[in-house]
Amino acid sequence: MPDERLDKYRAICENIHDIAYIVDSDRQLTFVNSRFAEMADQPREQLEGTPLEQVAMSITDEASRVEFLDAVDRILEGEIRETKLEHPANSPVLGDHIAETRLTVYEPEGTPEGVIGTARDVTDRKASERQLQRERDRLDRFSGIVAHDLRNPLNVATGRLSLVRETCREEREQAQDKEQDQERGRNQEHLDAIETSLNRMSRIIDDMLHLSREGRDIGATEPIDPERVATAAWESIVVPEAEFELVRTDDHVGLVLGDADRLTRLFENLFRNAVEHDEEPASVRVELFEDGFAVEDTGPGIPEAERDRVFDSGYSISTDGTGYGLSIVRQIVDAHGWSIDVTDGDDGARFEITGIETVGR
Repeated sequence: MPDERLDKYRAICENIHDIAYIVDSDRQLTFVNSRFAEMADQPREQLEGTPLEQVAMSITDEASRVEFLDAVDRILEGEIRETKLEHPANSPVLGDHIAETRLTVYEPEGTPEGVIGTARDVTDRKASERQLQRERDRLDRFSGIVAHDLRNPLNVATGRLSLVRETCREEREQAQDKEQDQERGRNQEHLDAIETSLNRMSRIIDDMLHLSREGRDIGATEPIDPERVATAAWESIVVPEAEFELVRTDDHVGLVLGDADRLTRLFENLFRNAVEHDEEPASVRVELFEDGFAVEDTGPGIPEAERDRVFDSGYSISTDGTGYGLSIVRQIVDAHGWSIDVTDGDDGARFEITGIETVGR
């Protein structure tokens, strides 16, 4: 490496917390930064000129050590330009730890002449990742319990309710006088209340299951037509007498890059929220614009002081609501890397989702 380039690289490396080094085409260390020397507990002058194989002995797993040396060779031979590795390591200062190593080709004249390497201790991060995975596994198990242990008795109760309804209907048809008929009518009112409660319980279970899953990172995305998804979501919630309007306020509305199932769930929950909080037959308007969309209703609106709380799990001002719908909406938005704001609409509340990546139609 020319002296001028080396001096610049040295200056940069002295101001970072990571280990940094340069390996030449003979697999010898030609430069190490002070952090490298500190972690190795050796003078820099003693380390520079050392064969890479000797330094690689700090990698405590033999298979990982072979993988590291092979990666250096592949870069020097021009097979790859860079790579990232994780491996167990040991140093006099850190002891046993997990290291993340990044290797990049150095080619000042257009041909590989060496390898630039950096390494950092990621032990705490890996421990956090393992803890997070354990929490997710527990959540999955809990979701399974919810789906099985709560859904089964609910299904039994719903089935028995249908049988009782049929019995009451037959008895009402056979009623001999008006008093008996009124008694059967009152029984139907009780059954209606039971059915409403069972349906609400079913929705709570559904929402809890979705709440446990929707916040996970989005994997592969696909182009989605927001108009088609919003329309299908509205049709799925079946709200008689409610009105639905979808408009494009921008000529450049494209296809949304996202997860189609989660986007559908987002629209469904926003629509249900509008219907549940409107005493009159709901009117819902969806606006599509260049980098997002908005859902606006004709309900009572949301006071400014409450707008942060509406996304909290369990928060609801409606006796029919589960309190989880908007929390699921926030999780879906966050998982996509979008933003959501609650404002005043023309008549009610307006939920505006922005920061959406789109592609042309």
